[in-house]
Amino acid sequence: MHLFAKLANGLVMVGVSSLGLVAGQTQVQPLVGQAFAADVQTLENEAAKNPSAESVRMLATAYLDRNEPGLASAALERAPLGERNEPALGYVVARTLYAQGHVSEALVALRDVERACSAKDACPTWLVAKTARQASFLRALHDAGIQDPAASPEAAQAALDRNRRADRVVAIAMR
Repeated sequence: MHLFAKLANGLVMVGVSSLGLVAGQTQVQPLVGQAFAADVQTLENEAAKNPSAESVRMLATAYLDRNEPGLASAALERAPLGERNEPALGYVVARTLYAQGHVSEALVALRDVERACSAKDACPTWLVAKTARQASFLRALHDAGIQDPAASPEAAQAALDRNRRADRVVAIAMR
């Protein structure tokens, strides 16, 4: 019996040691691909060297595409004071606020972008179109009483569906 206990104890020790060795050999995969990480690093370097509205906008957009609204918000704070009223930068501010769950504030930011675009009449077409579409969606969320779409995704999806149907009716009526 004594020999059997020693043998069992030895097998348990070998098993535990083997698990320890195997557990130490795991390889952690990065959440973000190396190519994308390099792109973000390049944008970070550019925004640090030359914090213009354009470089900050591009960096904040990359963070938002990576689902990092906190980093996007921090990047936007680095924009030069004189350039913070740029419409393209305002659009990214609205996206950041939306990603952080602040629908009303994002809607206000988009209204400011719409006003700036109509006053300057120099906004690129892509910005005017994106702003109008995003403002329409945010109004639908606001009208439905949704402040944080992540907190109630089903209600947000329903508001988006209603908004899409309303936009189609308007598009058909405009033909």
